[in-house]
Amino acid sequence: MKRHADDRTGLGAWKGQAFLSIGRALYLGPAGDNSPHAHHAVQVCVSLATPFRLWHDTGPWYEYDGVVVSPDVRHQLDGGSGDLVLFYVEPEGRHGRHHSRARSNRVWRLPRTMVESVRETARRITSRRPDPESLSNAFEELMASAGFARESARRLDRRVEESIARLREFPRDRRTMLDLARHAGLSPSRFRHLFRRDVGMSAQSYIVWLRIHDACAAIARGLSLSEAAHHAGFSDASHFTRTFRKTFGLAPSQIADRLTLM
Repeated sequence: MKRHADDRTGLGAWKGQAFLSIGRALYLGPAGDNSPHAHHAVQVCVSLATPFRLWHDTGPWYEYDGVVVSPDVRHQLDGGSGDLVLFYVEPEGRHGRHHSRARSNRVWRLPRTMVESVRETARRITSRRPDPESLSNAFEELMASAGFARESARRLDRRVEESIARLREFPRDRRTMLDLARHAGLSPSRFRHLFRRDVGMSAQSYIVWLRIHDACAAIARGLSLSEAAHHAGFSDASHFTRTFRKTFGLAPSQIADRLTLM
């Protein structure tokens, strides 16, 4: 019998630790409440012991030990009482561009060997209090364990790469499509085509993702939710919360006090 989203039991607060850097995020611990959602990041989820359940929009709930959720797939997670490793990678980022399945638009099960490799790396992380450098190194290991290799590199158009660099440098600057196209030396229609072709989403959607990152980084530095929202270019805290919930399925207040920058 098919089970739809929200068919979950026993979910509560997100009690683990979250880590954030440019283009990637990591969560270690039990999964809490989350609603059906989609995000542009590639998501990897691995259990440290007991299987978890995942629903996505083309099928019922299934049990997994490890799974990859491709970009923009609507899904929902039920981790039960076990600890999980969750990490998110932007498809157009350094790791995502080299992942052979980053744009397959589906959910796929991680092979057992990859699951065990991710578990081993995660246990090393949780066995001590890591510093930012060791966390970054551990994330690189997690990427490799989950198959984020470089053998199938996809190069972005130089003008798109330059536009992404500008957006990363000035995430709070609400540039119009005309501004971005002019800086790239392209017509707006050509710029829209190239950006969506190479990145997989519109420039405006990409700006929203960068603002989420910028706000989370501000929270990690000690700013309040309202201060972080304004700092990142959101109109107010409610706007940031709505966007965050739509992206990750939970409110930033549920995870803010557990957020650390890598």
